Amino acid sequence: MNSRLWRYEVRRAGGAALLAPAFAAAVGGVVIVAAGRSGGDARTVPDGLRYILEMAVPLAAGVAVTTLVGRDPVLELQLTLPVEYRATVLRRAAAALAGAVVVAVVVDAVLRGGWPPQRGAPADQLVWASPTLAMAALGLLVAALLREPAAAGAVVATVWLFQELAPQRVPGPLYLFASTERFSGDWMANRLTLVAVAALLVAAAWPVLGRPAWLLSGADAR
Repeated sequence: MNSRLWRYEVRRAGGAALLAPAFAAAVGGVVIVAAGRSGGDARTVPDGLRYILEMAVPLAAGVAVTTLVGRDPVLELQLTLPVEYRATVLRRAAAALAGAVVVAVVVDAVLRGGWPPQRGAPADQLVWASPTLAMAALGLLVAALLREPAAAGAVVATVWLFQELAPQRVPGPLYLFASTERFSGDWMANRLTLVAVAALLVAAAWPVLGRPAWLLSGADAR
């Protein structure tokens, strides 16, 4: 593995994309602590931490990934290099997701022992990993199609908000918040379906990111 290349891609991903999950978790943590001190019960903090894991981190990761497509100031040159641009975008997306992973692991460590007893430690990680992968993959595909970070971020946020406000209209296998909200379906099937959906969304984005003319027309429009 070329460590120099990865360090470069981390820098190119940008601080906003890398720190978005940490910022979301910090804001959520402040709200949770404030709620706990202002009259919340004993479940306020652990329940709030679950919301950070399953709701705040995935949303932040999804929006962060939308900022990574077509943002190079010399995109025309980038598209002529031997290394495919789409591979570069995936590396930067992986760097952004690494920030989400760090935040999720830290929050999970604080919360450790609070999950329902029927789930072991490996399954616990699917609480945040499944929706985070799904939202990040959605962000990648929408950004590739729209070529406009603000619009792509709005789409990701809209999908997240729709699931939060109208859960009854979301098919059970595709529900993002099966751990923190009421969910009567098969939890493990839901988590694995979200991972599979993430893989399909990345596969759909791959050929779009491989079309230089499409990406350049978006860059010209901006």
